[in-house]
Amino acid sequence: MRLVLASTSPARLALLRAAGVEPEVVPSSVDEPATVAAEEERLGRRLDADETVLLLGRAKAEAVAAVHGAEDALVLGGDSAFAIDGHIHGKPGTHGVHVDLVGLQRDDGQPRAVATHPS
Repeated sequence: MRLVLASTSPARLALLRAAGVEPEVVPSSVDEPATVAAEEERLGRRLDADETVLLLGRAKAEAVAAVHGAEDALVLGGDSAFAIDGHIHGKPGTHGVHVDLVGLQRDDGQPRAVATHPS
């Protein structure tokens, strides 16, 4: 059975390779902000970090499975985010933003929460 990684995350790929698994990498076409907004609208409330990453990981896996077939494959999707003071931060986008967010976590003394889920 093939393993299809529905992610472009270098960390997820490295983790699988370190475990001796060489997946087929197929990026999903999921519009992450639109997917989260639609689910929040459906629920009538904001999603927390755990709910967000579970939703996006599942959406990515389902999107790739629908396009590339899953009859002979296990499709693994995933997402990660962290929360500061209840605000969810996903991919930082640029190194500068990443440094700013990490600095914010360390400077304000608040506990940080990191959520990641494979789906």
